[in-house]
Amino acid sequence: MTNLSPDTLTEEDLNESVKHHWEMNVFEGAWVRGATAGETFWHNPQYRITLTEVDDDDDDNKCTVIIALMQKNRRAQRKLGLDCLTIGFAIYHLEDPCSLPKPLDVNFFKYNASVARSPSFINMREVSCRFKLPPGTYCIVPSTFDPNEEGEFILRKSISNLKFLKYLKVGKII
Repeated sequence: MTNLSPDTLTEEDLNESVKHHWEMNVFEGAWVRGATAGETFWHNPQYRITLTEVDDDDDDNKCTVIIALMQKNRRAQRKLGLDCLTIGFAIYHLEDPCSLPKPLDVNFFKYNASVARSPSFINMREVSCRFKLPPGTYCIVPSTFDPNEEGEFILRKSISNLKFLKYLKVGKII
């Protein structure tokens, strides 16, 4: 098995011998019917991150984060006739995170648009994307395209200049 990290993302970085410090967090989760399977969007698992320091190597005053959502055990289930779920994720900016419920409720999603999202919802094993976001607190919501679909997933967050990260499980803060 190959394990790649975002420490060497571009050919330019390799040529210039630039070394970035990245912190990768890996979380295992699941969409479970009746709990986190997203019969409505806000029931999906929620992950909060706070970005506090802008990238050192540019002047855009933004932070780089790479989000990768991968389905677990789908290859084994293919033998049973099950295809990959259609998956993706959305990222929401939390203007005043201390005043918001944990997990975020239906009213938050009704009145707040995502600031970033996966390129598409697609029935592949993994979907990932690199984002440049202003400093602040964000909530990442991995989901299936169709409601009530069950499956396990791994969510990887590779963050440059990460200061704070916590996982919120529906109904319980960890």
